[in-house]
Amino acid sequence: MKITKEIKIGIVVVLAIAIFVIGFNFLKGKNLFSINRTFFAVYENINGLQESNPVIINGFQIGQVIKSTLMPNNMGKILVEISITNNDLKIPADSKAKIVSTDFLGAKAIELIPGSSKEEIQVKDTLIGLVEYSISKEVGNEVIAMKNKTEHLITSMDSIASSFNQILNEKTKNNLITSFEGINNILNSFENSSNNIDKLIESENGKVVSILKNVESISSNIQLNNKALSNVIKNFEIISDSLAKSNLTATINNVNKTLAQTSIFIEKINKGEGSAGLLFKDDSLYKNVASASLNLDLLLQDLKVNPTKYINVSVFGGKKEKVK
Repeated sequence: MKITKEIKIGIVVVLAIAIFVIGFNFLKGKNLFSINRTFFAVYENINGLQESNPVIINGFQIGQVIKSTLMPNNMGKILVEISITNNDLKIPADSKAKIVSTDFLGAKAIELIPGSSKEEIQVKDTLIGLVEYSISKEVGNEVIAMKNKTEHLITSMDSIASSFNQILNEKTKNNLITSFEGINNILNSFENSSNNIDKLIESENGKVVSILKNVESISSNIQLNNKALSNVIKNFEIISDSLAKSNLTATINNVNKTLAQTSIFIEKINKGEGSAGLLFKDDSLYKNVASASLNLDLLLQDLKVNPTKYINVSVFGGKKEKVK
């Protein structure tokens, strides 16, 4: 069978179109000869996500975004269809599809975050959609926060400056100047005192040296008389041992016993018990002694006046009659 020129041209055109379609899809990340799994994710804001953006896991591309569709019945949410080319990858049912930025220029991708569920997600099921703020937006938020803090700081500094201006009036300034002058005078006084102390130490240097020599001499004497001091301490130890070995406790007990008996004796005297008690407590003895003393005094007076009444004296040895 003879192939005409027209058939050859048609075959070439068909092959060119096929190669173009395959190449175009290859550049878009689509593999027409592989069986892909399709999943969905719902977002409130896709943050610039476009078709053919990659789907990655741990930085490795496993698929791409097929298309994005607005869902008018769900308060403007967006349904994103993604294709996973890796058929061996097991995706848990609670996995998340997070829109992330891949560079500083704002290129987007969907990062697949595997969950912990033991159940595997089925084809055309819906993943949990998350959105990560772009780097520029995060930087903008940080700049806005820093701007607000700076404005607050400037306002605070302005308030502090105003407060200082109110505090530092003319009277306060004068008080501060006076205070600094007082501090300066105190420092000058300290300096003068230090100079006086230096002069005193310099003038008394000889005495200090003499005192140190005396201390050194005392230390030398103690060192030289160390043996004598040791003997003194030893003698004290001997005396202490002798006192410890002596029957000092029995002696003290006897003294205490004697004192107790003396106390009992004095108590009996105070109560008027016994002869001694009667002597101290009963005044009859005193009255008898006083009466006897009075009678003796009268007798002596009568003896002095009338001696012959009691004493008979005979010069010639004769006897007189007794006075009756």
